[in-house]
Amino acid sequence: LSFEDAGVDGVDGLFRGSAEWTDQALYVSARLRVVPFGVGPAGIHIGGGAGVHLQQLELKGVVPALRAAPPGRALPVEPQGTPGDFIGALEEERTEVSYHAIAGLSVGMGQLPVTVFGEARFEEIDGRYSPRSYSAYAGVSIEL
Repeated sequence: LSFEDAGVDGVDGLFRGSAEWTDQALYVSARLRVVPFGVGPAGIHIGGGAGVHLQQLELKGVVPALRAAPPGRALPVEPQGTPGDFIGALEEERTEVSYHAIAGLSVGMGQLPVTVFGEARFEEIDGRYSPRSYSAYAGVSIEL
């Protein structure tokens, strides 16, 4: 993200800088085939699982602009503190737990322990600043 000259509630030019958000995740999921198609290897599956997210937000040039704001132009911050304190708290590295539900279509590869799949995922991350997400995946899984 880059914000060259953004404003909030009439406080123009207060933000200048860029933001970088990273999310490294590790997931564990289980799938259950609920509708097989005929006698072939295809079917519909549902499932769910959990994950761990290592998240980091880095803001460059934003905190100095907020600290330099003239009195009366600072943004309201909750809980008590300055906007710089609030953004500093956002920048802390955090580890969050997530839960997800999945539904999709899978096709087995005959005698091979390999399945090709496509699925949709809904994910909820337990964290104050973490987004709820919807996504779609396609891939290959090795069945044990």
